[in-house]
Amino acid sequence: MRVLVSCANGSGTSLMMKRSVEKALKAEGFNITNIHHCAISEGKSTAKNYDVVFTPMNFINMFDAAKEKGVIVIV
Repeated sequence: MRVLVSCANGSGTSLMMKRSVEKALKAEGFNITNIHHCAISEGKSTAKNYDVVFTPMNFINMFDAAKEKGVIVIV
C-alpha cells in the first residue's frame, strides 16, 4: 500500500499524522510499501500515485482528481 499524508505546509502536522497513520495501519496488518508526508501543493499533484491519502478535512476538495482515479481519500 502506498500512503500519502498531506497538510498545509508539509512539516509539523503531516509528520505527526504520518507517524500515527503508519502505526495504526501496521497494527491492522496493512503492508505499507511507501509512506510520504508533504504539503498540499505537492500532495494534490502527486496523490494519483498513491493508494490512500490522509489529509485534514478542510483540504479534502483538493484531492477530487485523485478520487476520480480511484485513490481513497481519508480525512
